[in-house]
Amino acid sequence: MDTITLILWIATIAILVFSLLWFLFGTTALFQHAIDLETTVLYGIFWMPVLILTLALILVLVFKQEWLLSISGAASMQRIVALLLLLVAISTAVYSIHQTPTAGWLNERVEIDVIQTTSDENFEYWVEVINQFQKNAYIRLCIKNTTTGETAKIRLDVQPEDTIITSAYYTYPRRAWFEMNPTSQSDIYILSTTSFYLTIQESFEIDMYTKTSTKMK
Repeated sequence: MDTITLILWIATIAILVFSLLWFLFGTTALFQHAIDLETTVLYGIFWMPVLILTLALILVLVFKQEWLLSISGAASMQRIVALLLLLVAISTAVYSIHQTPTAGWLNERVEIDVIQTTSDENFEYWVEVINQFQKNAYIRLCIKNTTTGETAKIRLDVQPEDTIITSAYYTYPRRAWFEMNPTSQSDIYILSTTSFYLTIQESFEIDMYTKTSTKMK
């Protein structure tokens, strides 16, 4: 059991270190946003205990390796204590990994505007705000051809700081943040922010043929 205990000890430390990094990546969306007050609380509840436990196991490995190698006997108290400690450590790491948010880095965090139809009834459309409050935030227009059912997503030229959605945006009944209107050219539409989108007032030329957008001056 001596060598096996040492191997299990090292493996547990590796799992704990992985859970620490995973939690760090998750709470910062892979460093796409700063640590806020809510995240600080999560660090106190989940991250710090795991960090302390990891350091404790590392200290035992470094300074008490002879004790780990000396553990023997199927029912020895030392062996039972060591296995219980490893079980607690692994359970803590798994729970921490399970509590780690994945939105904004592994999965997109999406805020969806009201689904609308153009006045010529050729397209259904809505706007999605992706990963707001982060460095990788952006806005995209989603369109669906009402005749063919073809869908497309078009990214808009908007700075990350202009993607912030607050509770003030959610009026009741809901009001659209953007509206899109046809032009004299069949494939060209104009997408504009409404007065309910409080961050910026912009207009974009949407080319339905090339599926591109151009910010209008």
